[in-house]
Amino acid sequence: MALKKFYSSIPLLIIGFLILHDTFPTGSWHTGLDTVLYRLFLFALYFFIILLMYIIELFSYFKYEEKINLIPICITVLSVLAQYVIALFYPHILGKEIMRAENKHSLDRITIILRDNKTCDIRINGADVGVTMRDVYHIDYDTLKIPKINSRMAEGQLAEMYLIDSAKSLMYPIDDKISFQDSTKWLKIVHSH
Repeated sequence: MALKKFYSSIPLLIIGFLILHDTFPTGSWHTGLDTVLYRLFLFALYFFIILLMYIIELFSYFKYEEKINLIPICITVLSVLAQYVIALFYPHILGKEIMRAENKHSLDRITIILRDNKTCDIRINGADVGVTMRDVYHIDYDTLKIPKINSRMAEGQLAEMYLIDSAKSLMYPIDDKISFQDSTKWLKIVHSH
C-alpha cells in the first residue's frame, strides 16, 4: 500500500521538476505569452492533482480509517525549498557580472551581459516576446567578439564584434561601416567593473 501511495505521487515529481526547469533555464530560451500560459498550466495542474489526491485521501480516511498519505505534502515542501535554494545560488552559478551594455533606442531592447567566467547573456526584449542567448565571448584589447546569433529577432540588430570605448561608456558595432555610424546600433555601457 505504501508503494502504491508513492507511485501516485510521481506526477507531482514530474510537474515539480518541469516547474523548476522552466524557472531556471540553461542555454538559450525565449519568453512570451506562451511561457506564461505554460507556467500557469503547470501550477494549475499541480494544484488540481494535489487537491484530487487529498480529496481521495480524506475519503479513504473517513470511510476506511486509512492513514493520510503525507508524500505529496513532502514533495511540495521539497519543491518549494529547492526553488528557494536554487534562487539563492543561481546568480553565483552564472558568474559575477562584469559589464552590462544596453540599447534602448531600437524597437527591441537589447542587453549584453558579460560575466567573469567568459560567458555572456544576450537579451532581446520585444513588445510581446523576449529571447535570451547564453554563450561565451572573447575580448581582445578593446574589441568584444560574441558568437553568431541565430535568431530572427537578432537579425540586423546585433553585431558579432563591438569596439569598447570605456571613456564614452559606449560599444560600437564594427562589423561594417554603416553599423558603426548608425547611433541606434550603439550600446551604452551601464555597468562595468
